[in-house]
Amino acid sequence: EASEEPGALSDLDRLALSSELKELLLAGGFSTIQALVGASAEDVLGIEGIGEPEYAMIRDALEGFLKSPPRIMGGPSQGDLS
Repeated sequence: EASEEPGALSDLDRLALSSELKELLLAGGFSTIQALVGASAEDVLGIEGIGEPEYAMIRDALEGFLKSPPRIMGGPSQGDLS
């Protein structure tokens, strides 16, 4: 009963979080980074198994992700890869 589907794509994998924390977030209904960004602390802390220390890790991972430069497929626009 781990995740919704084995092939279901969750961009939570892009966050620097343990697989256990990601599973808790998925079980709590947070399957995307966007959903997490829009959630209140109370929403996240309301998930069984997530307390203040876990919330701090999630918040730090989100901040790190949001501060990192975006990775756009195809890379910089000045030329191609050939």
